[in-house]
Amino acid sequence: MKSKEEIVLQEVERCKKDFIYFAEKYLRILDKDEKLSPLVFNTAQSRLHRKLEEGEGFIKILKARQLGSSTYIAARFFWEALFNPNTRVAVIAHSDAGVKNIFNIYQRFYTNLPKWLQIKQVKDSASQIEFITGSLIKVGTANSENFRGSTYSRIHASEAAFWSDMSSTIQSLFQTASNNPTIIVETTPNGLNEFYTFWKENNGYYPLFLSWLDHDEYKLKKLPKDGDKPTQMEMEFGKEHKLEDDQLNWFIRTLRTRCSNNLNTFKTEYPATEQEAFIATGAFVFPQFSHLAGNKPTNRGWQIYKTPGKYNTYTMGIDVASGSPNGDYTAITILDITNKDQIEIVATFYDKVTSKELVEIVKRTLTKWEGLVCAERNNYGLILIEIGRAHV
Repeated sequence: MKSKEEIVLQEVERCKKDFIYFAEKYLRILDKDEKLSPLVFNTAQSRLHRKLEEGEGFIKILKARQLGSSTYIAARFFWEALFNPNTRVAVIAHSDAGVKNIFNIYQRFYTNLPKWLQIKQVKDSASQIEFITGSLIKVGTANSENFRGSTYSRIHASEAAFWSDMSSTIQSLFQTASNNPTIIVETTPNGLNEFYTFWKENNGYYPLFLSWLDHDEYKLKKLPKDGDKPTQMEMEFGKEHKLEDDQLNWFIRTLRTRCSNNLNTFKTEYPATEQEAFIATGAFVFPQFSHLAGNKPTNRGWQIYKTPGKYNTYTMGIDVASGSPNGDYTAITILDITNKDQIEIVATFYDKVTSKELVEIVKRTLTKWEGLVCAERNNYGLILIEIGRAHV
């Protein structure tokens, strides 16, 4: 008959070799009812697990809200730090609140372990756990300098699309990675910003999109009895994505109660496709149609309706925006004012561009149309005017 010590050692060995066994039996999370529950992988978590098991060391994740990817990553890195000496984990959140939320996950894992699995800590602060084995888990914000000067074998970049300067942070932080690291960059969408470029480019990271349709909990058997019947828009969305009845019910309730009946908000928070995630943010408030374009939706960039006339007179009106990824669009309209009784729109421009880019656009356009420029002077318009003067 095995002694108690032998049974414990055998269990430790099994936990070290079998992550799923360890997670389901010993790791505890707060469920939606704020009760401690075992960590049993859902569909989205299982997809990420398979990729790591297949040997993917660099993964970028675009996801819907609350699919549990951060919890899975924390569990995986905690397991590796617990059973492997000198495993150093860096977790980068987008805000102080994010730091607290993620660190609480790690603390909860450790606190609810049986005593014989709780490796002694040499440091336990509000954002760092350090084991006597040399393993360390440090959580900080993207603006923090605390990660410099160290080397990390596991890096979790959380909500990267919301970092104030993603490119600079990645360039600085990822230089701390050890040989053969595991780096996971995950986020919900936040418009056509730096993460969009990171997601689209071929950079060695495996792209993993996690739709809300991947989540078993995003289902509802029936709508409230006193609720309105599905609208035409809701039914069309369900048909487009081939939603099952319980998924359609969940979509309708979530759209109405959490997204103020704004479909673009729903798509941003709960994208069903990666295209939907990026298209939804920064979308038009009203349907956009142009009589000049033959009732086709407005496109970004230049729309030319008439070529320049040699003896015609033109004026260019510019509504200037900041050019930031989350800001408004810059709009340009070129008018043919040769006949003041019959002024015509001959070209339009609509896109997000920086002030310097806008100056170059205006210069190129003037060589073609030779028009008078009328730019907005408020806020960003002053920047355009001053840069324009310096180039004249």
